[in-house]
Formats: sequence, C-alpha cells, structure tokens
Amino acid sequence: MIFLRYLFALLYDAFITLALLMLATGSLFVVVPHELVNEHAFLYWLYLLGVNFLWVGYCWTRTGQTIGAKCWKLAVKNQNGLGLSWKDAFKRYFWSVWTVPTGISLITTLILPSRQPIQGFLSKTRIQLLRKLS
Repeated sequence: MIFLRYLFALLYDAFITLALLMLATGSLFVVVPHELVNEHAFLYWLYLLGVNFLWVGYCWTRTGQTIGAKCWKLAVKNQNGLGLSWKDAFKRYFWSVWTVPTGISLITTLILPSRQPIQGFLSKTRIQLLRKLS
C-alpha cells in the first residue's frame, strides 16, 4: 500500500532533513551573528527552505529518490515516467512545503483514486512503486 510506504519514507526523510537543517543553522551561526539571524527571521527561513530544496532537488533530479524513498522502494517521476527536471522538482517542493506539514498530502493518498499525494497532482509528478519489499 503506497500510503504506508509514503508515510515511512516521510518519517525517514524528516530525520535526515532535521539533521541537515541543524547543520545548516550551525554553519550559518559561524558566519553570521545570532542576533542578526533573529532580526531577519524571514531570511533565515528562506535560507533553510533553500538548503532543504537543494537536498531534495538533487535527489529527485539525480535518481528520483531521497534516502527514505530508496529504503521504501519509491521514486518520484514526471507524468511520462521520466526523471524530474529542476523545474519539476521545484514545483513539487513548492507544493510539498504547504501540503506535507498539514497532513494534506497523506490524506490525499487515501482519498484520490490515483493514491498519489496532492503535491504530485499539482506539480504533474507522481510517486512510483519500484518493486515489492522483500
């Protein structure tokens, strides 16, 4: 069932994302004073979103898989079954930022006939099951 695989892949990737964002924050504080980051919180959030996009965008455009997706035998493809371009990856990421934290993306895997998360529908991408888990 794609719902459970998708859920567990999200959980795996959440831990990796957390570690990556902690590293990005630590490296930012080496260069920029903490007080300045607090004064410009919006820019700080854009920085974190950018760092996260570079990671998932690289994974999606290179192999179509984040680490969580590899573990659960999932891949992100465009509607033609081909790998994502950076433009496709950006569209999917943009919609994911809004739908994953709210739980909408998980709910739509249960509701939509295609069993795909809503960000795939909105970005014209899809999650493909690669093979059965052994």
